[in-house]
Amino acid sequence: MRKQIKFLLLALILFLSFSSLGFSCSSATLCTNACPKCDLSNAKLRKAYLAKADLRGTNLRGANLTEANLTSAFLTNANLSNANLKGANLTNAKMEGANLNGANLNGANLSGANLSGANLKKIKLNGANLSRANLTDTNLTNTDLSKANANFKDAIGVIKDQPVTIGK
Repeated sequence: MRKQIKFLLLALILFLSFSSLGFSCSSATLCTNACPKCDLSNAKLRKAYLAKADLRGTNLRGANLTEANLTSAFLTNANLSNANLKGANLTNAKMEGANLNGANLNGANLSGANLSGANLKKIKLNGANLSRANLTDTNLTNTDLSKANANFKDAIGVIKDQPVTIGK
């Protein structure tokens, strides 16, 4: 039963991705691009179009979101631990309180993203763009920011006494 529900949720998200390419939706509910508090753990969402999607509180633990478009998505309090977000577009995403512990964000665009209070412990950020990102009260323990493309003068917030590597 649980696998059937997970499959239906995945089918809904894929359908919404297709609708963004010009296919029409049959009802307004299916066109909302919303799945708050859903369990999409380990979902295969490579290159999915989820711009402005409402994924607040959603469990995306271990999900493959490689090269997904999550521009301006609502990911507040979402669980993205161990998710693969390599090359994903998270420009202006709302990610307050999100758990990204162990996530792969290599090459991801996080410019303007609100990461306040997020858990960014042990994440991979090689080539990630963090310009204008809000890093207020984030947990960056054991995170290496030396290879991230970031203008930290434009980053908002303070990184508190944590073992973080910044610079080359």
